[in-house]
Amino acid sequence: LHTGTYLQINVLKGQHIVDERCWIVKSHHPTRTPKVLQFHSDKALCVVRNPLDMIVSLATLCNTLSHSAVLDFDFAKDYPEWWNWWVKHQTDRICKYYDILFADCIEDKDGKKLNPIHFSRFEDLCDEPIAELTSMMKFTLGMDDLSGTNMERRIGAIRDMGEKATD
Repeated sequence: LHTGTYLQINVLKGQHIVDERCWIVKSHHPTRTPKVLQFHSDKALCVVRNPLDMIVSLATLCNTLSHSAVLDFDFAKDYPEWWNWWVKHQTDRICKYYDILFADCIEDKDGKKLNPIHFSRFEDLCDEPIAELTSMMKFTLGMDDLSGTNMERRIGAIRDMGEKATD
């Protein structure tokens, strides 16, 4: 039984597949939960979000089980003491997150070069998905140009879907 069942039901069919069947593993690394599936990687794609938006989104998720719910109150105005604690707590967690990510992916351990990381901003991925996907796949494939590749064709298919690509 995996905690990803909810995500599997809601479109993310590959949630918790970490073996040779998949090429990219979606994870919240370095967030650690008990019994999380371990996996090896050679490169990391890291999608980052503006912390000011992320902190509000996570507060909404924790209180409604939805990132996109519209609340009838304002955390900062209606619950200032809780909001002050929440922002400080999340800021500490964000700092620890990147300390662990960099230690796991960048720092040299026993003379072995670890995972290179490609960062994409969530906001850019939403606003310019084709450019960001192209950048991510160039990094993943180790190519300067995707012209004539299957990946170029796949990204073109996403582009051609327009709004339907994110439904």
